[in-house]
Amino acid sequence: MTQSTSSSPTPDRAFVRPLGAMERLFHLYAQEHPRHFCVVAEIAGNIPSLDFQPAFDQVQKRHAMLSAYVVDDAQLGPCIHRAERPLPVNVFAAGKASDWRRIVERELATPFVDREAPLMRATVLRERERASIILTCHHALLDGLSAVCIVGDLLEALCGRELAPLPVIASMDQLLEAEFLRPDETLQPQMPAGLTADKLREIADMPLWRPFEGDCPIVSTVSFDAETTAHIQRRSKAERTTVHGALCAAVVQCTARPPQEVFTIASPVNVRTLLKDVDRHAAFLVGAAAVSFPVEPHRAFWDIARQATDELAFARTSDGQLKSQAVIKACVPPLADSKLACGAMGSLTYDSIVTNMGVVALPTEIGPLRLEAFWGPSVQGRFRDERIIGAATLDGRLRVIQTSPTHIPPFVEPLRDALLQACGDA
Repeated sequence: MTQSTSSSPTPDRAFVRPLGAMERLFHLYAQEHPRHFCVVAEIAGNIPSLDFQPAFDQVQKRHAMLSAYVVDDAQLGPCIHRAERPLPVNVFAAGKASDWRRIVERELATPFVDREAPLMRATVLRERERASIILTCHHALLDGLSAVCIVGDLLEALCGRELAPLPVIASMDQLLEAEFLRPDETLQPQMPAGLTADKLREIADMPLWRPFEGDCPIVSTVSFDAETTAHIQRRSKAERTTVHGALCAAVVQCTARPPQEVFTIASPVNVRTLLKDVDRHAAFLVGAAAVSFPVEPHRAFWDIARQATDELAFARTSDGQLKSQAVIKACVPPLADSKLACGAMGSLTYDSIVTNMGVVALPTEIGPLRLEAFWGPSVQGRFRDERIIGAATLDGRLRVIQTSPTHIPPFVEPLRDALLQACGDA
């Protein structure tokens, strides 16, 4: 293994801004249950001549959150600061560590320290004309689509192109307020019915989570060729749903069993589609929504898929996100502690997370390089029995990655079979 380094000046404790509501939730939650995620980009081309650290240095200068860390402030709550420290980039010869899935498992078992910048790291498995790039990101400041931006910028930098720095943007709740509320309005906290701060603390003390110490999740993958992916997309549309809905239905059919009465899937919601001029920013710009499916062994696949799509529709609107942000602001105010954040997460009581990043908005040919695959996100929330599915489509091919604790067997192959059978290909 070689580790690339570059000179590091005295850290600059430059104040950026307070954390937004969702950023604060994930920062405080990670104090008790470390939560970060990985994505993987497989590239090919004239790689032996490439030095990865200078390219990562350029990407870091472009995105402020790649130099960020979190400082607790007695008046403002946790705040973002920036430090002049390079991103750690570990480069391995692929012959010694050829399976990036094992790297992802180890990365998910290695926490970040929020008060130490940077809150992203990278691993490169390098062959003669190929490389797998694993990005590991703290979830308080970055989301899966941020990683797409980072990969695209990294490939540009590897090809010798200059990257212009992007300005720091406000937090997601502030951006939503500015876009959809009147200038004299602010988003008022609104605690959901049946929840109080005391109730959140009770939830936080429940045995919902597994210990982080010694925990190493299992990562499994499956992919679909372009023809099959196109067929899944067409069939989903014909059934008045989406590929995301179909993935949710497949998860329910593969994993939900009586005597469990309901099976709950949490889905991230891309807020970038609601905002202006944020598409290229690496930042936390996702919301979340949960759908509870009745466990009925003989329920039709496409009925489950349509329920997922229909119940997520409101969450994907500006009103839905404003309502969601109001809830998070109530549950996790600026001076909240980690107990409130854990209670807020625990109140979702999800059995699975399904993150479909959709069609990855990256070119597959960049100079002499080819982006051959994009996998992710792979993430763990540390709930005892969670099943995390990440999906992404690049160059017309759908790829699915499962991340689960060791006691839950991989089910990506049954998930694949369920999708194919529902689409009439099995």
